[in-house]
Amino acid sequence: KGRLGSGHYGSVLLGESARHGSVAVKLGADLTHEAAVLRSLGTAAGFAPAIYHAQSDAIVMELLGPSVQTLWETTTSMTFFSGPTVLRLGRGMMRCLRALHEAGWA
Repeated sequence: KGRLGSGHYGSVLLGESARHGSVAVKLGADLTHEAAVLRSLGTAAGFAPAIYHAQSDAIVMELLGPSVQTLWETTTSMTFFSGPTVLRLGRGMMRCLRALHEAGWA
């Protein structure tokens, strides 16, 4: 349906699932390790649960919401986030790092 984002490790596309509605589809070179991490985290806050991963080059996962980039573009006129918003983002990222470490991913 459309591109949600891209980076060094692949692209994320918007897809549709009859069972799950809108989903994120990540395409990349070898996503086996990333799929294992997502499966081990289950429904930890801040991580998209993996719905499907059968090949090493694709993962289908729940769509969590807009990206930080999209929020920045739509809410700040592409200038800057407020101090409280930066603090909320930082706390959320720290919670994600804590969840990774608690799940055994150093």
